[in-house]
Amino acid sequence: MHNEAFEEIVKSQKDLNLLINEKKFGIFCKIKKTDKMTPEFIDWISPKYLESLEFIYEKHIKFNPAIIGGVLRMSFLANSETKKKLDDVVKLEFTKSLEAGDTLSEMANTKTFDMKTGLDLLKDMFSVIPLSMFRNFDEPFVHDFKKELTNKCLEIADKMKGLKSSRHMEQFVVYEDLLARLKKLNIGTEGETKLKGHEKNVRSKNTVALVIGIILALVAVVRLMMTVLG
Repeated sequence: MHNEAFEEIVKSQKDLNLLINEKKFGIFCKIKKTDKMTPEFIDWISPKYLESLEFIYEKHIKFNPAIIGGVLRMSFLANSETKKKLDDVVKLEFTKSLEAGDTLSEMANTKTFDMKTGLDLLKDMFSVIPLSMFRNFDEPFVHDFKKELTNKCLEIADKMKGLKSSRHMEQFVVYEDLLARLKKLNIGTEGETKLKGHEKNVRSKNTVALVIGIILALVAVVRLMMTVLG
């Protein structure tokens, strides 16, 4: 009898029915949590949620990972047991993120790396699935990955600290983008302190570059005036 009542709850919401019974979802789909979704209901639907997530992951990971992110936002449909099992589902994406970080860290050892490559690596590091996991799941394996990613980002930032905005313009863009992405994460007191140090460094370098630019512009104007008057 419970199962019939639970099925009715699923069918009462179009997007919930789409996810559970058709294993489909869209980035604009939304499922509303209601009072009828008791702990018993969540225990019943959790395996079905995981099954749909795994199916959608395999279907969309290559070309439309945002749909997977949309399913992950519906984390209230998963009980504690199912949330732990998600480690196996997203493990490959976490690995890709850290591998991109390793590559960028190696590139940061030089001051001549390509800006586009650097920005692409940052997109891989902060891809939709890791970010969705950070926002929607409070599991130990998620915290462990977040700590590892944060440390990798700070390691890269330390290597980029010596960049100059005027001399290493393309690389400096990657440095700034890295800090902007990291700032959106809640990385803890120690990490925030280090991040603020890098933000201060960026502001200082940009100020120096601006002053130098103004001085050079003034020198050019003076030279032009001397040429005209001379």
